[in-house]
Amino acid sequence: MDTLTAIATRRSTRVYKPEQISDSQLQTVLAAGWASPVGHGAYDELYISVVQNPKILENFAEYCGQAFGNPKYNPFYGAPTLIVISAKPKDDGQMVYIADVG
Repeated sequence: MDTLTAIATRRSTRVYKPEQISDSQLQTVLAAGWASPVGHGAYDELYISVVQNPKILENFAEYCGQAFGNPKYNPFYGAPTLIVISAKPKDDGQMVYIADVG
C-alpha cells in the first residue's frame, strides 16, 4: 500500500487483539518514529518508551480513567503495547518540543 492510500483509508481503532505484536513489527514502528523530523535536530532530547507489561498498562489506564472522571474509561482500549513519546523542554523556552512529541 502506498503512503497516500494509507493516509486516505486510515481509521481509528478502538479494539485490539490481546496478542503482543512481534519484535520485528515493533522495530518497524520504532524505526518510523525515529525517522520523524525533530525541531532543531534535538534527537537526544526526544524519548520513545514502549510499555508492554500488562500490570503497568492497567495502572496507566486506571490513572487516566480517574483523571478523565470515569474510572471505567480506558484510553488505550486494551492494546497490549503502548508507545509513549516524550521530550525535554528547551532551556531557551521555545515550545518546539511539544510539536516534536505531537
